[in-house]
Amino acid sequence: MRRGELAILIAATAMVAMWSMTARVGAQDEHGVTPADIERGGQTFLASCAVCHGPDGDAIAGTNLASGTFRHGTSDQELIAVIRNGIPGTAMPPNNLTEAQAGLVVAYLRSLPAAILTSKTAGLQGDPVNGKAVFEGKGGCVGCHMVKGAGGFLGPDLSSVGLTRRSIELERAMTDPDADIRTGNRTAKVVAKDGTTTIGRLLNQDTYSLQMIDAKGNLVAVMKDAVRSWDVMAASAMPKFTDKLTTQEMADVVSYLGTMKTPVPAGAGGPGGRGGGGAGRGGGAPVGPPPGPGGGGGRGGRGGAQ
Repeated sequence: MRRGELAILIAATAMVAMWSMTARVGAQDEHGVTPADIERGGQTFLASCAVCHGPDGDAIAGTNLASGTFRHGTSDQELIAVIRNGIPGTAMPPNNLTEAQAGLVVAYLRSLPAAILTSKTAGLQGDPVNGKAVFEGKGGCVGCHMVKGAGGFLGPDLSSVGLTRRSIELERAMTDPDADIRTGNRTAKVVAKDGTTTIGRLLNQDTYSLQMIDAKGNLVAVMKDAVRSWDVMAASAMPKFTDKLTTQEMADVVSYLGTMKTPVPAGAGGPGGRGGGGAGRGGGAPVGPPPGPGGGGGRGGRGGAQ
């Protein structure tokens, strides 16, 4: 091969490599969001946008933000600008979100069409009254979930879930609970030295200790080196309801949960259980041998609220 041809080949190869790298970086910039990013974007949407657009993005006539089609922008940057600057001459006001926050909202909105395609209740009109009856009866949901002070402790309190979760997310929690397990909804399992097994909702853990709420509402503080085994389960403890409830019944439950909008009182830590609030500092019932004379806390004192 002649020297000139070799030089051209090397240059062409370099250009192809550079184009390929640019394409990959561009793709990462556009699509490199994690499920946690989308969740944060959804929370920002509910806090800043849902007051006008509604939690499902369709409260304004002629505008459905969950459709994947937008009238005032197509690229992420254009949509970010609309969110931050508003639309002059319309009811869409400017917003004080940062560019990063607005970008997460855009990522969240772009995730909605695919989520809707998998919905089993899309298009159904839910009945919140019947949904309450199913929730408390056939569904058995109150066995694990607290609503306005009544119910179980193993699942998260749902008194305010209508403020924090969209209907499509509530449905997904019923049909595919493993798909989106939030940090505060993990289940822990502890086996004491005598073989006693305790299962509860994880509150907190560090290198040395673990705190959870058990099925009776007791706060259980565990020193990890004082038990036979402990585990934070990767799968959700919530069952699938696709075989237990009809599609209409699930739509009714989702509609009922959408009405749960009780603000959490300032300073309230949710159902803290009967063990008291001192996670890792003497509150709750320890599993395994009692810790040293540190008031029940010992090294577990590091496991307080984080």
